[in-house]
Amino acid sequence: QWVRTGSGSGDGNLHLFCSFSTGKIASYSLVDGSSRLQFSAAVSVGVAILSMVYSEGILLVGCADGGLRLIPVTFRRSESGVNSFFFDSKPTLWKAVNGKSAPGICSISITYTTTMSSGGDGQQPQPKKKCIACTGAEDGSVALFELKLAPSGSKSSK
Repeated sequence: QWVRTGSGSGDGNLHLFCSFSTGKIASYSLVDGSSRLQFSAAVSVGVAILSMVYSEGILLVGCADGGLRLIPVTFRRSESGVNSFFFDSKPTLWKAVNGKSAPGICSISITYTTTMSSGGDGQQPQPKKKCIACTGAEDGSVALFELKLAPSGSKSSK
């Protein structure tokens, strides 16, 4: 999956996330005027990868074992001086996302919605951003869920 950085938060370059059936994910940066890919980082989830999507600092990875892995991604300058993406080495795993039979996850999509929170005690309602994810599995099942940021010191929640 190609990702363009910029808009005040990056370098305005293109970066590539590649996933493999070996369970490895690699990130690359397009350098030298968009004529060469430079390897940045890699991480392994330990099981065949069937699908992957990047959004706002996270990779969601769908695997052949039916597990969904969340990998935090950071954007920083590499040792070679190129701005690149790097992975958290310990992905968060949710097992059997699409049911007890744990079919492989072959499709993932993420979107963001904004709702207004209740403005109790005379306060004005405030916009609240929600991250909604959907996975499709090899057996035709579909799972729809909200991803929530876990409180500090606890595991991510789904």
